Amino acid sequence: IWRELLGEHRPRLTFTLGVPVFNEIRTVLRGGDTKLIPAGWGRKISIRVSEYEGGRLIGLPHLSRYRLLGDPRRDAIIRSIIDAQ
Repeated sequence: IWRELLGEHRPRLTFTLGVPVFNEIRTVLRGGDTKLIPAGWGRKISIRVSEYEGGRLIGLPHLSRYRLLGDPRRDAIIRSIIDAQ
């Protein structure tokens, strides 16, 4: 379904949850290199970012395991990724 949907539409901003989904959607969107941005849970947990033609893919840690929203420090990290040029 994702190949069909994203083959027809290119959103400016795409969010995924978890590494496997990020990797699959990055392939579908033909994303560039992946940048790892510390998410504030230690060195092993990162937010993944990849640019693709016309947009940006943001891979968040799976929210069933990590609280992302509502923490001012993490809110600032997410805002800086979304606003990056």
